Amino acid sequence: MKIFILLEPPFSTISLELEDAADARKYCYFSLSDVYMSEAGGESDIAKRLKEAKAEGQELLPHFAYRLVLEKYLQKPPKNNPNGFVLDPDCFSTAEELEILLDVLEKSGQKVDTVIDIQTSPEECADYIADYQVDEAEGLQEIAEYFEVLYPEVQKILLRKGIKTEIFSADDDPRVTNKKFTELL
Repeated sequence: MKIFILLEPPFSTISLELEDAADARKYCYFSLSDVYMSEAGGESDIAKRLKEAKAEGQELLPHFAYRLVLEKYLQKPPKNNPNGFVLDPDCFSTAEELEILLDVLEKSGQKVDTVIDIQTSPEECADYIADYQVDEAEGLQEIAEYFEVLYPEVQKILLRKGIKTEIFSADDDPRVTNKKFTELL
């Protein structure tokens, strides 16, 4: 089983193109936003554990729910996607979350095979803010935080952990991107 992480700036869209390619090659394309929507307020195991902890007055550690979700969903891929995981860029939004993600994988005997680093410029990301129907000032702030804070922190973590990185350019033709992605899988 292989695990890939997509590292992509806000408002870039390359990961959307790679989702279909991952699914076609029997990889589970894992998006935390999809998981949180299915878990929120429901009667899932995670929702029950959170309610129980709150009812017992337990002080929840930061990222408690995040860790629970990762532990539940990243143990093994679904039967219809046996080859591994391609983790959407929404799987972590801080360096601390990336450390937790890597820790959860390590404790379950897994490791990240490759981080696919999707390169683009802040200006190109800003061009897509309107498509996401986000306030422009908030979008520009999110982009700036990614390039100035998150990306450098992530690079330090990847280097320290010795995780291989493959560079993809957002400027590449989608067919070139898909071919390169398929070769990695």
